[in-house]
Amino acid sequence: MQKLISTYGHQEQVASIAIDIARDLAATFVQLLDGDDSDEKAVTAMGILNTLETMLNVMEGSKEIVHQLEQVVISLIAKVLELSVMGTD
Repeated sequence: MQKLISTYGHQEQVASIAIDIARDLAATFVQLLDGDDSDEKAVTAMGILNTLETMLNVMEGSKEIVHQLEQVVISLIAKVLELSVMGTD
């Protein structure tokens, strides 16, 4: 995925589906947060975050797409913080 975004990110076709890809990645990330901890899940979660970062970097020329990608990332940050707070009770 990172290679795809890095290679074709400036083409209109990839830009038009970037938000859908980011939302799917975010949903997968949230699923990884729910459940048992494992090294495999941690590696997958980090890969998702790296891919989202790559998407933001590649799409930085399109303010509208970056804004929408940032909203996806903000929702993930909120979810992580929510789970962290819940876990300390």
